[in-house]
Amino acid sequence: MHLIFGGAYQGKLEYALSQLESGGLEAVYTFKNEDECATPVEALEMLNPAKNISKDCKIINHLERFSYACVNHEQNPIEYLKAHSELIKDRIIIAEDISQGIVPLDQTERAWREANGRMLAYLAGEATCVTRVFCGIAERIK
Repeated sequence: MHLIFGGAYQGKLEYALSQLESGGLEAVYTFKNEDECATPVEALEMLNPAKNISKDCKIINHLERFSYACVNHEQNPIEYLKAHSELIKDRIIIAEDISQGIVPLDQTERAWREANGRMLAYLAGEATCVTRVFCGIAERIK
């Protein structure tokens, strides 16, 4: 797994696409907007090649939206990812770093921020390569 993270609109997807030998946007699965995201189980099932997503999918985009679905359903995103590790192991994972800026007043937003940070830390530990993208510049962390 290759984890790519960074702030919003920093060029993460463009960088990920540049890492592919073949395939364009058809190789990308993007989680729905936080307001439309399914339950965590349904969201991860979308990644299952046997059910929905193409085996050609090499990039999973906006994993922070998955962590939001987990928080909204009082689930731990790390436990779901551990239980379904085969769905993410050979892919490029893109997640937004939402830990910057002012701490949200909303309790759910704060819980999401913490869950997302812990999920990124877990994924970074599991990943073979970790890259931070800032202003379109990729910095390899691991």
